[in-house]
Amino acid sequence: MPAACHHSHVGIHLILKHPRPKMQVCITKLMLLGALPLIQLQAVDPDEGINGLVTYAIRGGNAGNLFNVDPRTGLLYLENQLPRRAVAEATAASSASASQKLREQSASESDPSAQSRNSHVPTHPTYLLALEACDQGEPRRCSHFPNLQIQLRVPNDLGMSQTDGQLLLSHAAASNQLLMGHSSADSDSFLNARFEREKRMGSLSTAEIVIITLSAFFSMLIIAVVVTICIIRHRTHRVMTNQKVKAQRESKKSDFSGRLSVMAACLCLQMAFR
Repeated sequence: MPAACHHSHVGIHLILKHPRPKMQVCITKLMLLGALPLIQLQAVDPDEGINGLVTYAIRGGNAGNLFNVDPRTGLLYLENQLPRRAVAEATAASSASASQKLREQSASESDPSAQSRNSHVPTHPTYLLALEACDQGEPRRCSHFPNLQIQLRVPNDLGMSQTDGQLLLSHAAASNQLLMGHSSADSDSFLNARFEREKRMGSLSTAEIVIITLSAFFSMLIIAVVVTICIIRHRTHRVMTNQKVKAQRESKKSDFSGRLSVMAACLCLQMAFR
């Protein structure tokens, strides 16, 4: 009896696992690459088994391979260091934005309508990623998310309103400190948990440095002890050898003296008998 086959076409829909409208991630210029996920993608496929497994990929907009997405988990990471030009543009835009806010504040006090006339917004470096999620069926079915916008900003002391997809670059933070900022309505448990893990990873790195330092110290101490023991044993062997040679010489001298005494006694006896 031939096997019965049934084919159905089910599309998968790519959604953001964290679709909150306000979210920002603060990183440092020297942060560990791949240490902090920017966002997680999630696609749902109703198929069971291997056909229901979904893989993720970046299909466009990733100039310089700056970002990377884990094909299994959908976590979007910073893959390479931020270009200096992009950092400079973000810094210049932040300074211009701060200066503009000061001008608007001073102008609004004298002329309330001046703020609307001088409302030019500085340009920040922006990346527009095209994402793709595919199942493992035959044939493969894919869904696309073509407009994930990531904007690079440098926070300033005057405060910054949170907009969608802000990637903040912190200049003052230490190189091993990863900071994350959220609005009051954005308590992202996943990213907060990830942040706590990264903090623990940083402390573990310090502990590892201490362990490596202590290991190197004790290794040098053991080497010094072994060298000292070898020197002492070498000197002891030399002393024992010298004592042995000296004893042999003394033994030869005493034996020679004994022979001379015997020969002298024999001569005396011979002379006496004569």
